[in-house]
Amino acid sequence: MSLFHAEIIKIRVTRSSWLLGAAGAAFWLVSLMLARLQASQIDATDVPVDQRLSASELAVELYTAGTISGATFMMLFGIVCMSSEFQHRTASLTFLASPRRVRVVRAKWGAVALVGLLSWAVATLMNFLLGVWPSAGRLGGLLLSDPGVQRAVVASMVAYVLWGGIGVGFGVLVRSQVLASTIALALTFGGTLVISSLVLLTDVFGGWMGEAVTVFPTLATLLMMSPPGQDGLQPWVGAAILIGWAAGTTVAGTYALTRRDIP
Repeated sequence: MSLFHAEIIKIRVTRSSWLLGAAGAAFWLVSLMLARLQASQIDATDVPVDQRLSASELAVELYTAGTISGATFMMLFGIVCMSSEFQHRTASLTFLASPRRVRVVRAKWGAVALVGLLSWAVATLMNFLLGVWPSAGRLGGLLLSDPGVQRAVVASMVAYVLWGGIGVGFGVLVRSQVLASTIALALTFGGTLVISSLVLLTDVFGGWMGEAVTVFPTLATLLMMSPPGQDGLQPWVGAAILIGWAAGTTVAGTYALTRRDIP
């Protein structure tokens, strides 16, 4: 527990943690404003009926507004927490104090997961107060008991935690903070854009291309928050993919960390 407490203290006193939090809050606010704009058009007559979202779908958008941007910043936060040890050359001191490097990674994982839970809780509460509550009249209520809403809110929590774990994994694998962030963003978003463009060629490659896109964390997260059976896939598939990313990067990074020297 002493390692965990030490990591919490580092997070509290590190300026980059607060800067990432402020940037994440700004992106969250934009996402909430867009969700509220969408909810305000639920009765718009200029939108075709078959293209309108149901009250349940709009409630999901409001309750989970900012999940993708928030999860992305959690990934960057995880990278910063881990790679800052190498950037500021404090890794040697940290591992001298705790020679078992696996315990250090585990403590950082736990600290980042706690920050992810707190971030999700604050974002969800603000989404409720600033998004769902003012739109309750249009939605026909708060829809707290709606199974789709409950599932999406829980999935949002899982995303915040697992994306943070993915960041810790990348931070262990790649010591350079800038390089780790670039690779992580390229894989999560750049890869998604490239593969999504290939989905247009499903007539050539087959329908499996549409399902293969979800291998990237961004679309896996959206799948996890979607109704069961959408696009022929279940939400648990998205959760499994995110768990695979978090576990894979962390295990690979921890193995490499135990095999190399620390400057």
